[in-house]
Amino acid sequence: MNHENAAPDPPPDAPEVRAVAAYLRWLSEGISKEQTRAWRGKGLAQQLPLDKLDPKRGRSLYLAKCSNCHGLTGRGLWIGGLKPGPLWGPKSWNDGAGAARTYTLAGLFRHSMPYTAPGSLTDEEAQQIAAYITSQPRPSFAAKSLDFLVEPRPPDAVYYGR
Repeated sequence: MNHENAAPDPPPDAPEVRAVAAYLRWLSEGISKEQTRAWRGKGLAQQLPLDKLDPKRGRSLYLAKCSNCHGLTGRGLWIGGLKPGPLWGPKSWNDGAGAARTYTLAGLFRHSMPYTAPGSLTDEEAQQIAAYITSQPRPSFAAKSLDFLVEPRPPDAVYYGR
């Protein structure tokens, strides 16, 4: 099942999959797993209850700390030859993706954003910004009804309660 906003997964032996895998192996030469995602496993020291997160407060923080790269509309601005991906809207990740979970997104922000000062956000700031971003519209994951059939729906999977 694919949680990105894309077509179903190709088979593992598809030429495109093998080519991407070879490229990633080459790109990763000499890099340890610990170095690839510095924010993974760190998460948040303290998760605030979802009802204590305020998308309006998150919007203010977003405008102050994120809009320089991601723009007012969350679609990303060109900075030299680079453009951050969209954070919401029709070309962003879908509502079944891991990044559509408030605490997952906040953990990423806490340790890797802003790009020019990673780790400078507090746990609370990261969660408020994530609450703002997860309050925005995004593509719908078509197979969302098949998620969380066995385990309970996590409280921060906000798009599942809508």
